[in-house]
Order: sequence, then C-alpha cells, then structure tokens
Amino acid sequence: MSEKKEKKKEQELEEVTEESKKKYLFDRYGFLLPPEEDIDEKKEQKKRKKEIESIDLWREMIDNWKKFSKNGKLLKKRIYAGIPDRYRGIAWRLITGSDLLQKAKEGEVEYGDLHVSNENPESESVIVKDINRTFPDHENYKSGDEQKRLFRVLKAWSIYDQEVGYCQGMAFIAGLLLFYMEEQEAFWTFVVLMKDFHMSALFREGFPLLQQQLFQWDKVLKKYATKLYKHFQNENIMPSMYASSWFLTIFARVLPFPLVLRIWDIYFYEGMIFIFRISLAILKINQKKLLLLPFEEIVLYFKDIDTKIGDWEKLLKSAGSFNISYKLIEKWADEWCLQNENN
Repeated sequence: MSEKKEKKKEQELEEVTEESKKKYLFDRYGFLLPPEEDIDEKKEQKKRKKEIESIDLWREMIDNWKKFSKNGKLLKKRIYAGIPDRYRGIAWRLITGSDLLQKAKEGEVEYGDLHVSNENPESESVIVKDINRTFPDHENYKSGDEQKRLFRVLKAWSIYDQEVGYCQGMAFIAGLLLFYMEEQEAFWTFVVLMKDFHMSALFREGFPLLQQQLFQWDKVLKKYATKLYKHFQNENIMPSMYASSWFLTIFARVLPFPLVLRIWDIYFYEGMIFIFRISLAILKINQKKLLLLPFEEIVLYFKDIDTKIGDWEKLLKSAGSFNISYKLIEKWADEWCLQNENN
C-alpha cells in the first residue's frame, strides 16, 4: 500500500473512531445522545447548582417528614421546584405512602417469594420481550443486571395481582422507579400506583380507565382550549391518537427523561389532575402551529412532541397555573361511567 493510500486509510479510521465516540455519548441519566447532540455544559451546571441548593432543604424535609408533609403549601412549592436526584427515591416513597405499605406487608407478602414463584408462567415470555423494548437508549437497559431487576419486579407483580397480571406498558413504569429505588422498594411503589392511583384499571381488558381519561381529556380540551378542540374536531383528530401513550405511562415513553421526572414528582403529589394540566400546557404552547396544520401533519407533529416543548420550567409553571376543576373532572368521570353502563 502506498504512503498516500495508507495516510488516507488512517484518516478514515480516525473519522470512524470519532463518529463512534459521538454515537456513544450519554447524558447524566445514562441515556444515549444522538450524534449531532452535544451536552450543554453551562445549562447542565446551572441545573446542578440549583439541585445542590435544594439538597439541604430536602434533607431536612425527609428527616422531618411528618412535620413537613402537613405543610401543604410549602411541600407543593418544593415539589414543583423539583426533587433533587439524591432524594427522589425516598421522596416518591414518602409522598405515595409506599414505605408504609411495605412495612405493613412485612411477614404477610414477601417480595422474594413472589419473583421466584412458578405461578403464572405465561407472563414471563411477554415480560422478557417487553424488557428489551424498555428504555432502549439507556446504557443500563440494553442488557445485564438492570434488565434482570426489572424482570423480577414485573414477575412479582404478575403473581401479586393475577387478575390484572402483566400488560405491555408496565415495564416503563417499573423501569423508571428502578432508577431511584431498590427492587423491593420499586415493587411496593408500583403496587401503590396500580392500586391506590388506580393505574391497574388502565391495563384491564378494554382499558376502562384509559377510555374514561380520554373522555375526560376531550372535555378538558373543549372547555379550556376551545379553538384547538374545534380544529381537532374538524380534522378528525381524536384524543386516542396522541394522548393514549401520554396517560398509559405518564409520559415515560414520550418526553425527555429529565422532564418526565419532574412530571412524576408532581403526579405523585397531585394525581391525574396534573396530567390533564401538563397535557393542556403542552397543547397551549403549540396551539398556534397546530391550528394551521391538517390531519396528516398534526399526527406527525405529535410523534415529535418531545422536540416541541421549549422551556421546561415555563411549561411546568403554566401547567400549575391552570385551574382545572376537580369537581368537573369527577363529573365527567361520572358521565363516562353512566354512558358506559348504558352501552
């Protein structure tokens, strides 16, 4: 090989190496960054500085939870500001009460017995298949120990509640909990979400709770974003076309991970009403563009909604400002149940 060709080959190899490096850059949460996306160090430093400042506040709250949990105004303010990563796991458990459930079930239900049980073996193959599709861009979920942890949590749930069992979509919920909790903690928090937050009804045959939430969401849109509602009606855009994935996994499959964490912080505190508020905020900030689009382009727009959010802090502030009535949400739930009973 001539010297010229050899140098060219070396250059090509260097370019391939550099390209490979770009392809395997990860953000602070372990998610793969696209080749063209670089980490904004200044922005990250600003976020970390803010988080460090909140650590002492949250340490005091965690250590004195009984006292601070009674101060709803202060608790809400700090949750909306964001829970620091260091305390997110324990904070989620305290807010949801899963720590109390775990203690109450000690000696009655053992997590270790559940995930090694031979009952309900048909769920196992479905779980394994779905695990490979869970957070595919995360370095820990590509293979290995993290997948095994996720499998055990989901297997335990499929035994714990065999009436509902495992359903597609649950892996994203359990997987996200495992970012911040030990297996057993994640399992009991998952149980609280399925039972106390009624998420198991999202996954029952016919998806009854999802159908109810889509009905409620249609009413929210009609009342609080009338222009957009009418435009969607004219273009035959139904809530199920875009909002199903939002509600089923609380945005875990849809939005950037750091924003999903902030949404979950508030969801654990406020419940489904906040998911309606954040959904409304997302549509409001995109309303001008959406009003100009026909059916096909609206569908495509929603597929890339994660790139159309803008300033996350403004989005969360906007969501918190919407005064969506609890009474109306309950009224629309009753309307849906009445209609469903008559059908």
